[in-house]
Amino acid sequence: MKHLKSLIICIFAATTLSLSAFELTPLQGINGMWGYQNVSGVMVIKPKYDQARPFHEGLAAVCRDGKWGFINQQGRITVKLMYQACENYLNGYAVVKRDGKWGAVNSNGVEEVPCRFESPADLQNLIVITNGSEKTIMKADD
Repeated sequence: MKHLKSLIICIFAATTLSLSAFELTPLQGINGMWGYQNVSGVMVIKPKYDQARPFHEGLAAVCRDGKWGFINQQGRITVKLMYQACENYLNGYAVVKRDGKWGAVNSNGVEEVPCRFESPADLQNLIVITNGSEKTIMKADD
């Protein structure tokens, strides 16, 4: 029984360490640009962004030349840097602003809710119903 407890503790500790090894935080480089470092302080995503936010749901908002998009933890762009503003991912979607209007993208960068709303608040309680290639967007309280 003593060995089983030790094994469980070791597995828990190894899992905790391996999960924390993937935590990346924004860090401003000596060039004034932003990149990401791991928990050991090693810069793993080169500083090449004007602004960088923490990761949420495996993706982080980054800005270059005034355009926002998202990268994954390997530093690959998953949502093209083309938005005026954006919010962090929540439940698989991020609110984005393009051409002065707000919409929402999924984690693959697809605009599930087209940018046609006046404010981010207008996106609250939306339901997207998909039937093949057709989408119907409506308020949950309608």
